[in-house]
Amino acid sequence: MNELIIEVINLEGLMRTFIVIFILWVMVLIAVFCDMWTGLKKAKALHEKVDSQGMRRTFSKASDYYSVMFMLLLLDVIGNVFPWYAFPYISILGIVGVIYIELKSMFENLKAKRSAAANIPDAIRQIVQCKDAGKAAEILQTLKGIADDTGSVQSPIPTDFRE
Repeated sequence: MNELIIEVINLEGLMRTFIVIFILWVMVLIAVFCDMWTGLKKAKALHEKVDSQGMRRTFSKASDYYSVMFMLLLLDVIGNVFPWYAFPYISILGIVGVIYIELKSMFENLKAKRSAAANIPDAIRQIVQCKDAGKAAEILQTLKGIADDTGSVQSPIPTDFRE
């Protein structure tokens, strides 16, 4: 009886599946923390306030990912009963999807961090601190030049202030 159970369960395949799953789950955790890191860097570059709400979102997102991944793991364990199902294919597909989402989010954070719009809060601070209108106009012209050169940012100068 025990031999039949061992043959049906395929303990070697099950152990290999759990090792692969563990490695993939760690990769997801690393991807989530890398996304959090780029989000913090973006917030710092844009002079946004970093609060616990963002951290809560990160851990909530990780919790959601791991809930889905656990369900995929259950499907892989069931699939391990079949001799032709020797690897956690379903979990791998799900985890590749999660890592893709996190990678896309990281690129969005990096793009926002490096955009010309990230310089606007500094420029506004400089304009407010100007002692005369000539210096403020000079800063506005610099901003207009940045917007024209990149083509990606519209001029932040209101139409009634343009020359």
